[in-house]
Amino acid sequence: MDRNLLQAKLLASKLNTQQLFLSHHNVHHHAGLGVRPQNIVRFYEKALKAMKIQSASTEGVDPLSVLQNEMAEKYTEALITYYIALHYIQEQSTVKAMVIL
Repeated sequence: MDRNLLQAKLLASKLNTQQLFLSHHNVHHHAGLGVRPQNIVRFYEKALKAMKIQSASTEGVDPLSVLQNEMAEKYTEALITYYIALHYIQEQSTVKAMVIL
């Protein structure tokens, strides 16, 4: 789980979102220079799957831990949604991005 979160964060730090939106208006310029939002989504999805497995194994042990696990899962789901929307922006699908957001 930690490795996937780290990979997602490293890729996200290399994604130039400002350039992504600027290139949305200029179709000929490809944004991100190799960093694609769907790759970030893939790592967050793997981490989320691991979180759910981990929280299922510790369920009922400690109410605070259960709450922390739920918050981490919800936050990761929000990040996945954000990067899916960026993917649609990159693919020139503004309407889909707005629906996701």
